[in-house]
Amino acid sequence: MVYKFSQALLVQAMTYCQLATDLESTRYVLGCVQIEIIDGIATCVATDGRRIHLATLEVMDNSPKDGLLLLPSAMVKLLASLPMHGEILLAVEEKSFRLEYSKGRGNKATRHINLFPFQEGRFPGWKQLIPSNEVGRLNGSAVEFRYHFDDSPSIGFKIREEDGKLMFGTDYRVPKKLPLEVVGSIPSKVFNSEFVRDAIPFEDCQCSMVFFDNHQQVILESCNGRFRAVIMDQDLDR
Repeated sequence: MVYKFSQALLVQAMTYCQLATDLESTRYVLGCVQIEIIDGIATCVATDGRRIHLATLEVMDNSPKDGLLLLPSAMVKLLASLPMHGEILLAVEEKSFRLEYSKGRGNKATRHINLFPFQEGRFPGWKQLIPSNEVGRLNGSAVEFRYHFDDSPSIGFKIREEDGKLMFGTDYRVPKKLPLEVVGSIPSKVFNSEFVRDAIPFEDCQCSMVFFDNHQQVILESCNGRFRAVIMDQDLDR
């Protein structure tokens, strides 16, 4: 089977998912990215056990419409480093993946081929960890989200409503008002700042931080749902 992808979209997906892999774990599958293809839509998934990153893209014409691929960490690293132009051909062979990709531009563009052996192991079940029963969300641009969370020096930050205002606080600074649109109710939670920063895409698009009534997870979704991150609540009693 040979799957064809836009190189730009697959590079973006691998770059985003790579941030949620765990290369130091003895469970080597946590350093991998799983691609699940259903009806021509590929969902790329990575998790280190504390967060989940998902990125979606379409497979190109004449590709199989369904499939389940477990990309090894070395392959993910290479894909995330490639230029964002051209096409990628990903062939599933007997014991390995055959990856064909582009480097260079215009007349200097060249095609390269690498082989990667399959990674043994079973990827963690993740679908049951996607929360439901949304109660509220914060809406804003990626630039606005990144401005506030890049400015957070603390490992943990807290979002809460106070006197009708949405406040953002850390261990070291006085809470400040967040100029983001509020829809519904925002439960008081503490989250890992690094995880939220990793979940914000570098391209300028709309983002939403979605809260749920289970008080255990939050989803940061962006670029019309193309990127999503599930982040666990750090300390519910703080």
